[in-house]
Amino acid sequence: MHLDQETLSRLVDGELPDDEVRWAEIHLAECTACSARKGDLVATDDLVSSLLPYADDPTPHVDPAELIRRARPAAPRRLQRWAAALILTAAGAGAAYAAPGSPLPALLGRGDDQRTGTEFRQEEPEPSSSGLVLPLDQPLTVRLEGITGPGALIVTTGTGPGIAIESTRAGVSFESEAGVITVSQQQASAGDFRLNVPPEASSARIVLNGREVWRMIGGSIETTLPESPDGTYREELP
Repeated sequence: MHLDQETLSRLVDGELPDDEVRWAEIHLAECTACSARKGDLVATDDLVSSLLPYADDPTPHVDPAELIRRARPAAPRRLQRWAAALILTAAGAGAAYAAPGSPLPALLGRGDDQRTGTEFRQEEPEPSSSGLVLPLDQPLTVRLEGITGPGALIVTTGTGPGIAIESTRAGVSFESEAGVITVSQQQASAGDFRLNVPPEASSARIVLNGREVWRMIGGSIETTLPESPDGTYREELP
């Protein structure tokens, strides 16, 4: 008999009672399959933790039940896909973090003194924020289409686990095809578009409303965007 997924999740998050912890540790010492599954969970939590800086708070509300349904998948091969999806909503998922087995309490560093079991608190609406983190080792073109102000396009070149794309406005969609991410404005709203392209990225191009405004190949940058003294590239949107 193997440990179920919720027990493993609670063990990793330090939520199991002491007697159950001792029983689980005895089982893990004897069962290589469950020990490997625990290692996958720890690795996934580490990945999500490394990506959380790219999910600015506040973010749009999500359905807690949907977040929990997608969390901690049963098949290990889906762990990284789940982690990448979670980063799109984690910072705005405070209402879901107290659910049993959820990884969010430890990752977000929030206490649970006011929430127990599966009770959720409805927060006041906040401005929208959404985004993606893409691999560094693949050439990428980011197309921003139908984008208008008020707001700004902001590009940075700080270190990170991937190329991060974030929108702080509502009504934005992300579509992907081979090597291309298309970010479209579906409704009029205010907010910024932020991209962070680490120097070690293979290559990246940014096209704003059909006009190439920034590219980096082999660490060399060509751009029409104004550069500030701190190395940030910024253009106000018309």
